[in-house]
Amino acid sequence: RVHGGAEKVLLLTEEPVYIKRLKENNHTKQLIAKKAAQFVKDNMVIFLDAGTTVFEIAKEILNQDFHHLTLITNDINTAYLIHHSGKNNLIVIGGNVITENGNIQGPLANQMFNSINPELSFVGSSSIDNDLKLYSPDEQKIILKKSIIQNSAKSILAVDLTKFDQRSLYYITDMNQFDAVITDYIFSNHQKIVLGNKTKIIQA
Repeated sequence: RVHGGAEKVLLLTEEPVYIKRLKENNHTKQLIAKKAAQFVKDNMVIFLDAGTTVFEIAKEILNQDFHHLTLITNDINTAYLIHHSGKNNLIVIGGNVITENGNIQGPLANQMFNSINPELSFVGSSSIDNDLKLYSPDEQKIILKKSIIQNSAKSILAVDLTKFDQRSLYYITDMNQFDAVITDYIFSNHQKIVLGNKTKIIQA
């Protein structure tokens, strides 16, 4: 909704191919990753969501001199990156691997998500509408993402501006359920009111 007119919202029906997404807005994702790494401290238990923006966050964390981290992920690309680095403790969520993007999801993944309680979670999203509601074209991601937001001591949304003004079939949650959002997107005054005081905006 906009004042004085209407605005088209793109309907995202399927996940873009992973390799293509990895190259899109890479510089912005790196800026987001640098901001995200400022929240990391030694000895933390951290969840890294599936997706290319959070993949960049994982790279930034590994490039810095953190000690004794436990990194949890449901992305085989991120898992391989962490494993290959030889640094930190790695926990991989079990379940069905989606061939197109390497996401791990499904009933087994959901069970494991309900059992973990990370101190910090970095979460991505493929579509966010003008009212700052998060959506997904994949219904299996709904339970998974809700669980990690609820179970984390602190959850941070990491998204570039291309994820905004889009809507998919399945609603996940509102952005104001996160403790912070790191993005290059510029929020309107109305959107800032919607976010309220709980969700800190960090500009990349």
